[in-house]
Amino acid sequence: MSNIVNLVLRLRLIYILLTVIAVFTANAQSKLGVTITNPGDIHLCIESDFITIEVRNISASTVTGIETKVVLPSGMTYITGSITGSGVSEKDTSNLSQPVFNVSNLSITQARELKIKVRTGCSISSFLNSGGLAIIRTTTAYSGGSVSANGNVLNIKQASLVVQSITNQLKVAYKYEKFERQIAVKNTGAGKLTSLTFSRTYNTGQVLFFTSGGSTSTTGTTTTSILDTADFKTIGNNDIYLDLNETYIFTDSIQVVSCTNLNVTYGLSWGCYGSACQTTSAAANTTLNNILPALTITPTSNTTNCLSDNTAHDQKLVIYNRGNDTARDIDLNVFQSYGSGYYQYSISQILTNTFTVQKGVKDSAKSITPYKTSNTVSTGVYSCLGANAKGEAYLKLQSLAPGDSLIIKWKTKSCSPDICNVGTLYNQRWKYKATYKNQCGSPVNYNETYGSYGTYQSFQVQKLIPTDINSNETKVLEFTISSGYLLGVSAKSQLQVQLKLPSLLNHSLTAADVQFEHTNGTSWSPTRIIQKSDTVIAFFNGVPQVTLSGSELLIKIKGICGSASSSQTQNLKLNIAYNPDTTCNPGSALLIYCTDDDIKIHCATGCSAGLHFNRFTAKRISYGQPDNNSDGIADATGSLNYNKIKLNRIMYGDTLLTTFSGKIHNAGSITSWNYSKATSTLNYGKFLSVKTASLSIYRNGNHVVTCSNVPFSYSTSGNAKTYTFDLGLNSLLASGCLIYSSFNYINIDSLVLNVKYVVDLNPGNAEYQLQIDNDFYVSNVPNPSASQRYSCDNFSARLKLIGYYFTNYGSNTFNADGCSNIGISQNYYLSVGACCSNYAGGNIFPYEYRKWAKLKEIILTKPLGFDIITSNFNHSRTKSTG
Repeated sequence: MSNIVNLVLRLRLIYILLTVIAVFTANAQSKLGVTITNPGDIHLCIESDFITIEVRNISASTVTGIETKVVLPSGMTYITGSITGSGVSEKDTSNLSQPVFNVSNLSITQARELKIKVRTGCSISSFLNSGGLAIIRTTTAYSGGSVSANGNVLNIKQASLVVQSITNQLKVAYKYEKFERQIAVKNTGAGKLTSLTFSRTYNTGQVLFFTSGGSTSTTGTTTTSILDTADFKTIGNNDIYLDLNETYIFTDSIQVVSCTNLNVTYGLSWGCYGSACQTTSAAANTTLNNILPALTITPTSNTTNCLSDNTAHDQKLVIYNRGNDTARDIDLNVFQSYGSGYYQYSISQILTNTFTVQKGVKDSAKSITPYKTSNTVSTGVYSCLGANAKGEAYLKLQSLAPGDSLIIKWKTKSCSPDICNVGTLYNQRWKYKATYKNQCGSPVNYNETYGSYGTYQSFQVQKLIPTDINSNETKVLEFTISSGYLLGVSAKSQLQVQLKLPSLLNHSLTAADVQFEHTNGTSWSPTRIIQKSDTVIAFFNGVPQVTLSGSELLIKIKGICGSASSSQTQNLKLNIAYNPDTTCNPGSALLIYCTDDDIKIHCATGCSAGLHFNRFTAKRISYGQPDNNSDGIADATGSLNYNKIKLNRIMYGDTLLTTFSGKIHNAGSITSWNYSKATSTLNYGKFLSVKTASLSIYRNGNHVVTCSNVPFSYSTSGNAKTYTFDLGLNSLLASGCLIYSSFNYINIDSLVLNVKYVVDLNPGNAEYQLQIDNDFYVSNVPNPSASQRYSCDNFSARLKLIGYYFTNYGSNTFNADGCSNIGISQNYYLSVGACCSNYAGGNIFPYEYRKWAKLKEIILTKPLGFDIITSNFNHSRTKSTG
């Protein structure tokens, strides 16, 4: 820095020496001497003091025709009319940077002074800053010659404005908070200022509502203040200038009105004559205070298991603001649900006229009306709710300050459907959710949450009812509970099994003959059994002692013909009623399952019309290995328990044995028979085929012969198939049966026809009730009409036909990124029975180990560039569940 200063001083010294030499030389030759006297200081944008130019006659004669041209430095101009002095005047001011002045004749030694003023504009700054020297030069012409002169370097002073400081330059504020900023503007340059311009542009998130300093105007979001000499009198040395190191402070009053666009830019400038000498800028920013509302909602549900619509249930939500900001515009949504969102199928409703709100525990409750509601379904099962029942309500609540709470109360009620087999029910199961806003108006979501899980019921039953029963024969009504969830089970609950029996059926009224059983070893016997008129009622009190889902309700009935002498088809009915709470007043019970079936009670003891068809059975005769502990593994010892395994269930590959039993009687004068046929119509016969048919003939109780290849034929119609077995003697002889040619069927001969079917077509993802309807008759013609068929009675049978299928689950496409590892999985299922509860754990054939299928191998073809790191295989057995 010192080297630069020394260089400048040397240059100036050289210039002064050259000037002296030039003046001396000129004076030596010229008639005139010209001297230029600079003013003390020149300030940018301020009118200068006088510059004095003296023109003196230094010759020995009068000098005439004198004019002086003044050449000003770049950026400096003459102030027109500012010339003073005797014998001088403006000649040409068309170029204010080089004005020309007239000087009257000068006698010997006479001198004249031109005094002029100049303006120094902004452009001189760049001239000076680029190394230019501000020098005033003159050329004075006269008759017979001219003379030039240079003044000394002008001392031009420039102002330099800076934004010295900004209070609250990085402000943290709340929305709608008001605060001040003081912006200090300082002149750090040697030049004086008579005016300056200060602007501020506040972004839309803030409002400038007051400012001090100068004259102010606003355009859009920009507010501009202009200071002049009157403002500068109030600071510093109280003159009309903003001098070196003097500071002016602007005060802005601001309000935060939004959560974004909170910055401000400041502009500071000064200049003159339409040009800016200096422009500088600064900025400030406001950050929103990080405060947030945070609601905590606590539910209380005083729900009972009483279903009567006379019983109201109290519900409550306490909303507490644990945050540090007000929760604004709270929108509360209360709704019945079973999963996600509102669910309109429920046997409960919200009483929307019971909503109250109170602020804290000391405030009094005030009624509040929902601004929006949604109806439940109120038809069918849900008609007990009545018209316009509501399942959802929306409430607009007041803003909630930090630490405050709101208490919302309302009532609900339930109803008891008077429709049976209602399937799945939801009761008093509700959720709530809310939205509210923070100080910025941005929504905050309170996700849906259960206020009450209420109660849930899903009771689904698959039945298998015998088609026929003989006198004094006991058979089992079999009801498989595929889904057994009851509403609000407690010690106060009661399940009733109501069996309405026709006149020819009987029940023992013992607990062992009506109970729930499960293959996991649990069972549930009735607390008591009564019979009212024709209805047997078994009461199961309290919490079920059995795993209801997957269990069976087994009811033993007995045929009692008494004085009846003919077979009759009668109807039996079963209702299962459930009361969640027997202490409720008034009480209410749900009919959760109702069914009725016809059953034929065979009471005929004799027959006078040919063949007495007296028994028919159908059962599975293909078995697995014993699994008496139902662990999915074949027992090492022991044998099958035929009283437990399901012989009335068949699946693909199984063998079904049906047995016709009949005794031949005379029909009036007809005492012998040559022809006989048995027919079986299977409603889902398409899935089965006859494997063998054999006939055993007994006479006087003694076995005569067994014909092992009974001829048969069949016809189909849709899913049904009808088999006809030809027991005519000629047909039997032709099939190789060892009877003599003159053999006839005679009175009290007994016939036993055994037919073996194989399930040779897979029903797939299905379970069917396979019904077999039969005829068994004798005749004396090969193709008898209906009137030529002689028989008494007929039988049917019913079994469960079960399919199977394989399926898999899992993604089939996997994407790898770079060199990262990738895991793949695939689940492979065998379902014996319909979807979707008969995979691992399903057990349609309990107490047997039946090896349906075995996974042979798993093949993985590695994609190019991959190696196997680890692998595992998990196998789940089919076994008892619960």
